[in-house]
Amino acid sequence: MKLENPFSQDTRLLYLYRYDCDFCGGNGNGVGGLELHHITGRYSNSPFNASVLCKECHAHIGHSQSEEKQLFAKNFIWLYNSGYNPNEDDLLFVKSNYQRLFTRFLEKWLENLHSKNQNQKNQISKEQSASIYLPKGTSSGEQTMHQSGNQLEVEEDSSEQ
Repeated sequence: MKLENPFSQDTRLLYLYRYDCDFCGGNGNGVGGLELHHITGRYSNSPFNASVLCKECHAHIGHSQSEEKQLFAKNFIWLYNSGYNPNEDDLLFVKSNYQRLFTRFLEKWLENLHSKNQNQKNQISKEQSASIYLPKGTSSGEQTMHQSGNQLEVEEDSSEQ
């Protein structure tokens, strides 16, 4: 059987080393292995529309909105944590399915992530401001600070006293 809209080779490679079902958490052993599932149907090849399911869960998925939301949230977080860089088609898929797939959990997760990123940016800014007062390579107690581009690097003093 040939699928009408199979996932692209690039999308399949993204999931090559995923060894757990997004629905039951199993590894697919004894139930026919793992498969790549279109969360909202075959109209999109976006990785945001993909979910790893064991063959048994894949056979029983009913495409209810709650199942789609659960699979989308797990997949969205996995893609983010894996460092996936979305393209225009991915962003269009997310935008066109926002009302249907986003949950309070995922919105809260994104808010927390945004807040954490802002705090990290603010911390970096404070560290860079502090580095203005220390000449490059100046020792500050047991640490030495070096500025490398926009990064502030701190090295532990390895000499014994």
